[in-house]
Amino acid sequence: MRKVHRESRRRPICPQALLTKALAGVIRAAAKQIHPSMFQTIVRGVGAEQGRLAASEWRLAHGVARRCDSRTCAQCLKATAQQCGWNLQVAVESENAFTVTIAEAQFTEPHESGSYLCELAAGLFAGVAVETLGYARVVVGRCSETPPLNCAFTIHLDESDESAATLQSSHYPHIGKESVLLGERVLEGTVGERLTRRELQVLRLIAQGLTDKAIAAALRRSVRTVENHGARIRQKLGIDSRTGLIRFAFRARLIEP
Repeated sequence: MRKVHRESRRRPICPQALLTKALAGVIRAAAKQIHPSMFQTIVRGVGAEQGRLAASEWRLAHGVARRCDSRTCAQCLKATAQQCGWNLQVAVESENAFTVTIAEAQFTEPHESGSYLCELAAGLFAGVAVETLGYARVVVGRCSETPPLNCAFTIHLDESDESAATLQSSHYPHIGKESVLLGERVLEGTVGERLTRRELQVLRLIAQGLTDKAIAAALRRSVRTVENHGARIRQKLGIDSRTGLIRFAFRARLIEP
């Protein structure tokens, strides 16, 4: 009787699998309502933010200072992945790069509907790496039929020619040759890969409300040059209006409100 009484007082446990599937359904529904480039940026941005938070908590719990070595970063990656129900295999490729493969995953999705899991993982791993190492470029090297299980990611620790070459040969169909590129403070998702440095600068100035004439004066360029930059930015991001660019810049955290 006491055992039955104790069990009756326990709080009901929500099945994690059901909750995960419900959240996956919400994500898929949202993907149908949002432009693909925006959706990709949002998912990777969320992953990167959570990765940095998890890595920060792990560092504090283990007394690890920032700017640690790649071995410590790998330990943090594994610990963070376990919170997602993933087990990782980490293989050192070179002094400035290592490959992370998700060897076990409690929840997977069919390839056609599970691409967001690779997007999320790419952002998550980049967030961990940048929090522990200061910089990281994460490239999706292989995507399986049931993401994220057996999906592989290469983490480059510098901006070498080797990482650029790897970026060109990415085989992930939903991401193409894009990667998560994270600096010291800015989480820009895939925007830093789509746009040139000048285009990114122009986008930030547009988001600040400057006219093309004002931007031209600030950059010491002609108005026609600025207009051409704006047209290429809209084409690359699939956004038709200046208002849309401003909204995109704020959502991608290229500028603070």
